[in-house]
Amino acid sequence: MSVGLFLDTDVNECDTSPCSQECANVYGSYQCYCRQGFQLAEDGHSCKGKDAALSSQVRYVYRIIESLRLEKTSKIIKSNRDPNTTMPASTVSPV
Repeated sequence: MSVGLFLDTDVNECDTSPCSQECANVYGSYQCYCRQGFQLAEDGHSCKGKDAALSSQVRYVYRIIESLRLEKTSKIIKSNRDPNTTMPASTVSPV
């Protein structure tokens, strides 16, 4: 009489990256999770921002601030230049 040994092993479904952000392998299946600021979409696999409208507004304000910062930096650089001065020629000393 032979005795068979049955090993019940779990396959890690997360190895195939079924989730858009985080995946937890559970026995016989997997569960998708989202990072902070996101929520699991209806499909159970992808994540979406909790407030997409707010996110786009924040990106818009960030772009305005960045453009103002660049404009200010450009003005400072221009104001520090004296058009009457020239850069000194570099001197090479003999070895």
